[in-house]
Parts: sequence; structure tokens; C-alpha cells
Amino acid sequence: MLLAQISDLHLDGSERATRRAARTMEYLRALPRPVDALLVTGDIADHGTEAEYEEAARILSAPFPVLPCPGNHDAPPRLPQGPPRRGPRRRPRQPRAPDRRNRHPDV
Repeated sequence: MLLAQISDLHLDGSERATRRAARTMEYLRALPRPVDALLVTGDIADHGTEAEYEEAARILSAPFPVLPCPGNHDAPPRLPQGPPRRGPRRRPRQPRAPDRRNRHPDV
């Protein structure tokens, strides 16, 4: 299995950021062994705007799964959807009652 990772694209509409990301994707598509999946970590967009995510979707389009793991600059509602989740969804954790064992009584 060949898993590739790219990080912190900071796509901001600039020619430099666009060219850098596009070159990276061209490199991954041209590898002699096909990539099984691409993990995109860190900041995909620089400002979290819709235009930046449209650019990301265009640049990151690939014949292999692209799995985004957003950074602090990313706006979750605008992120491109990854592959569908498999398996049951986990239920949210319920808060636990405080542990009262081995505590000294208040004096």
C-alpha cells in the first residue's frame, strides 16, 4: 500500500500556492507505483473561504482517495467531503460521575 501525505497547502488564490500544490499532485499522479490514498493534513485553505476550497477541490481531484485532515485555518462546513464513513457511528461519550473512591472526607 502506498499512502502519500501532503501538509499545509495554505491555498489562498495566489499563483505561488496554486502552482506548488498542482506540481505536487502532478508528481503523485506520475509515480511509477500508483498512490492508494492521499492524506492532506494541516491547513488546506489559508483563510477558509469558499473560493479556496473550490480551488482545493480542483487541484486535489485524483484517481485515488483524498482524505482531508483539516488544520486551524480550515472552516469545517466548507471542507470537501471525504469518502463515506464505514461501520457504525460511535455514540458521544456520556459524562461520568465524579469518582468518590479513596477520597478523604472534607474536614
